[in-house]
Amino acid sequence: MRAVCPLLKKVEGGYVCGAVDRSVNPEAWYCFMDYPSCPLYINYIRRQRGQVTQGVPQAQQTQAATTEVKPLVTVTQQAATAAASVSVSEPEDEVINRLRGILESMQGRVKDLDEAWRSYEGKATAAKGELDKNEHLVNQYLLSLEGIKANLEESIKELEYRREAGMIDESSYGKAREYVEKRLSSITQQLNEMREAYGRIQESILTHYRRILSEGTEAAKVKLSLAKLEELYRTGRVSKEVYERIKAQLTMMGG
Repeated sequence: MRAVCPLLKKVEGGYVCGAVDRSVNPEAWYCFMDYPSCPLYINYIRRQRGQVTQGVPQAQQTQAATTEVKPLVTVTQQAATAAASVSVSEPEDEVINRLRGILESMQGRVKDLDEAWRSYEGKATAAKGELDKNEHLVNQYLLSLEGIKANLEESIKELEYRREAGMIDESSYGKAREYVEKRLSSITQQLNEMREAYGRIQESILTHYRRILSEGTEAAKVKLSLAKLEELYRTGRVSKEVYERIKAQLTMMGG
């Protein structure tokens, strides 16, 4: 911390030396350096002491007046030497620091993306595995519901036949038909909802799985499977129904 002359006064537009009541440039004088060696400061102190020590013996006053005054050039050289020892920030340092900060931030984003992609690959593969594992079971349940729906529709026809044949009265017919139609309406609605939900889930999983396939060697495997499927179909070793179903799945997977 630099020593500041106690006689230096900050005013609007600059500084004033209190020793002589005149404006002064503190950087070019002693104000911020070795102010006790400043001639103006020394003269001011002499005047102050002369007012206080008028009764002091002449020998002591002479000794006080012999305070050494250092040349300004010496103080300036000392200040220059001190400044040289301080590390100075160059203009390019600020640019380099800011550029480094931007690059480090972007590198962090890349790292986050790499980690997110690995996590995404794992989740997409797991979802595809669950889809494959449950596909047959889901289709079996849907077919079972379709069978129940068909039986209920046949039950309504049978009730109509029994009523026309006089095998049941109108009251029994009405109650039985109401019961069957209620079940049929419920199962039809839920069957449609679950079939649509399964279709959306299947499409979504295959879309995600197709994305990771496009980034790896699995895409080539899908193309090879399609080529083999085409050959099997041309030679009559698979039916058209099986061919179209498997081809649709492979096409969705391979994009």
